Amino acid sequence: RSNGLSKFDGSAFINLNESNSGLLSNDITTIVIKAPNDIWIGTGTAGICRLLDTNWIYYNTTTTNLPNNSIETMAFDNSGLLWVATNLGGVSRMENDSTFVNYSVIAGKAFNMVSSIVPDNEGRIWFGTEHGVAVFYNNSWDTTYNINNSGLISNVVLAVGVDLFGNKWLGTWEGLSRFDGSHWTSYTTLNSGLPNDFIEAIKIDMVGNIWLGTNGGVAEFYE
Repeated sequence: RSNGLSKFDGSAFINLNESNSGLLSNDITTIVIKAPNDIWIGTGTAGICRLLDTNWIYYNTTTTNLPNNSIETMAFDNSGLLWVATNLGGVSRMENDSTFVNYSVIAGKAFNMVSSIVPDNEGRIWFGTEHGVAVFYNNSWDTTYNINNSGLISNVVLAVGVDLFGNKWLGTWEGLSRFDGSHWTSYTTLNSGLPNDFIEAIKIDMVGNIWLGTNGGVAEFYE
C-alpha cells in the first residue's frame, strides 16, 4: 500500500503515485467510487485525495477540521454524505467541502478506532470498532452491540457487511457473526468451513454471495 494507486483499463494497469499525479501520498488505505468520474482516495499520511474528472481536491487537517490525516476507511451513506474513520480519531461526517462533524469516544458518541463503515437499507449506519459494532440512526447513536448485550462473538469487529436480505455480517478476530435483527448466529473454524477465524474483509456481490477475507485466504460463505 506504499506504492500509490493502480487503475486497470481492461488490458493494462495505469499506475498513479506522488511523482506522476495529484496524489499527495503513496500510502493508499481505502478507495470509494461515488461516480465513474468521482473517486475518493483515503491515504495513511495526507488525508483524502479526490479525483473529480481530471481535477484533484484535497481534504486534510490543513483544508478541513478532520482529526488527523491517517484515513482508515470511508463510505457514503444513503443520503450521499461521506463518513470517514481516521486513525484513533473516531468517525467524521462531511457537511460541506471544508467542514466535518466529528464523533469520538471523548464526546461519548463513538469509539476512536473504527475499522469498517457500512450503511444498511433502513437508514442505519454500522461501524465496526474495537469495542463492538456501533449503530447510527436518525442523526444520533442508536446502540452499540458487544459481547455483553448480544450474541456477537467478539468485541473487535474488523469488517461489516449487509446482505440482500438485510442481515448484518460482522467479521471479528475470533470468527463471524450474523445478526438478522432478532437473532445472532456465529461461525468459526470449529462449526463451519471457515479457513481462519480472523476475518478482516466482507463483501456481498450483486447476486448475494458473501465473500470473506481471512488470514487463511478468501472464503465464499454458504449457509
